[in-house]
Amino acid sequence: MSADKHHDRRAAILTAAGKLFVAKGLDGTTTLDIASAAGVSKRDLYAVFPTKDQILAALIIARVEQFAAPVQFPPPRSRVETLATLEHFARGFLRVLLSDDVTSLYRLAIATAERQPAAGHALLTFGIEGTIERVTSFVTVAVETGWLAVDRDAVPQAVAAYLTRAIGRLQMQRLLAPAHVISDAIIDEHARAAVVVLTQFERVPGRAKLTRSG
Repeated sequence: MSADKHHDRRAAILTAAGKLFVAKGLDGTTTLDIASAAGVSKRDLYAVFPTKDQILAALIIARVEQFAAPVQFPPPRSRVETLATLEHFARGFLRVLLSDDVTSLYRLAIATAERQPAAGHALLTFGIEGTIERVTSFVTVAVETGWLAVDRDAVPQAVAAYLTRAIGRLQMQRLLAPAHVISDAIIDEHARAAVVVLTQFERVPGRAKLTRSG
């Protein structure tokens, strides 16, 4: 099989599996269902993914990478821009986290965590830990350039507090009460509050190096 054909077949399988898992659940979806929906034979499906567990894990990784791809932090060039970037990221992050697609992935990962840990591990590694890593990298650069006055050793704790405040109870509400509406205004409020929490970790809250402007 050529690389292009393998890529197309893999994409078709993941697309079909994603729709079927949401509609019928993991247990209610067979590999024959997925193969038929993807327009491939079961033999071809097994050549790409030997097990249904691997399909789910690959689906989670692909979705998380897809959502994370546009998230590129610009180099911090002023304090105002640094704080605005953190607020903008928190807002976008929440919209993705609370979206129907990602919420469905979390439900699947939670429901299958004990007997199919690969899916949960993929979501943890590529989703949660990947997000923490990206934010930590940006905040560290902002600290090193003087736009944030957080002690270097306190950066991980500051980032954890920032993300915890951003998420709050919103994800649990989406997971447990699907009919609950989370408005853009609520997301905006959480994003602003998250930045305030992060700046509280500064040695002198609200102040960066006096030699810096902006």
